[in-house]
Amino acid sequence: LEGRHVFEQQSVRTNLEMGAYWRRLSRTELQDEIERVFALFPDLEQAEHKPAGDLSGGQQQMLCVGRALMGRC
Repeated sequence: LEGRHVFEQQSVRTNLEMGAYWRRLSRTELQDEIERVFALFPDLEQAEHKPAGDLSGGQQQMLCVGRALMGRC
């Protein structure tokens, strides 16, 4: 996968949640962060429940960036 490192079998949403796992956010905070990523990458919102492996290469790259943003310090 050209180094994109998505969790292919997991949904887009689950991939994003995994990015924020260590932050121990409340459900509300987690949802706010996901909505922030979706605002930046509307394609991800449309594919929220799709397995990450079904996304195009560009969408997978967006997902990687989104997941990194979810884990921000």
